[in-house]
Amino acid sequence: MADTIQRDKVMGKKVRSIDREDIGKVENVNTDSIEVKDGLIAKRHYYIPKYSIQGFDGDDNLITTMTKKDIHDKFSADNPVADLWKAPKD
Repeated sequence: MADTIQRDKVMGKKVRSIDREDIGKVENVNTDSIEVKDGLIAKRHYYIPKYSIQGFDGDDNLITTMTKKDIHDKFSADNPVADLWKAPKD
């Protein structure tokens, strides 16, 4: 699926984890990842690698190969632009 993710087909689609938990909606498709936004007020962004997208389920949601906890722990950014520029921790 990772090679065939087309921006126009996935924009605005819901994303669910392998354990069927809602992650959010696709906001953007980047070269190596999809940007998923969760929440209206307290927004959280996830940059989920394309290789972890399994495909669509029967309800037209994108399904990942990871659990919600894994996605939250490894790929979340409260403020995506600021988080990209954080200095590395020693």
